[in-house]
Amino acid sequence: RFQHGGSHWLARRGRALVLQFGEPKRVVTEPGLKFKWPFIQNVIFYDHRVLDLNPEVETVILSDQKRLDVDTYARYRITDPLKFYQAVTNEAAFRARLSNVVNSSLRRVLGNVSLLTLLSSDRDEVMADIRKEVAAESNNFGVTLVEGRSRTEVELLRGRTRRNKTVNFSGDAAAGELVRVEIESATSTTLAGAQLSLAVA
Repeated sequence: RFQHGGSHWLARRGRALVLQFGEPKRVVTEPGLKFKWPFIQNVIFYDHRVLDLNPEVETVILSDQKRLDVDTYARYRITDPLKFYQAVTNEAAFRARLSNVVNSSLRRVLGNVSLLTLLSSDRDEVMADIRKEVAAESNNFGVTLVEGRSRTEVELLRGRTRRNKTVNFSGDAAAGELVRVEIESATSTTLAGAQLSLAVA
């Protein structure tokens, strides 16, 4: 509706970017009734939920010339709508860019290690290097990579310890939240446990 030459719009949960003549004017982060000028301003909405990216399987040649088909996925959240708009404009463009980032990081990191290394306890360190590269690049787009549900046990959450060890655990934590987990069992690659009621500050 229009009032005094302007119009109101309802901001939903998430993030919104107000453009004026195609140029970013302001970022809206709180839900509620907002004001914009008609005709000269428009609003772009960005989902603030955790989103999934599943690039195509990438064939990588390891340092020992072994070929490895790598199936990857990433979970991310748009945390800076202005930077996101300036870098990629929309989610379709971002997904294409992030897929390239993931695949480039895979080739660069895995191309310097052997199959024997990936089958050893050093695998976690190699995977951590890939995650760090992708996370750093993602930040340039106004996006934060997050962990979420375990892919192998969907009823569990998945996170990482301060030493970057994978943990599958029961609980109700939100993606990106720091929590305390009581470890109940462990394998060579992952830990398992249950979320304690006290969150980490």
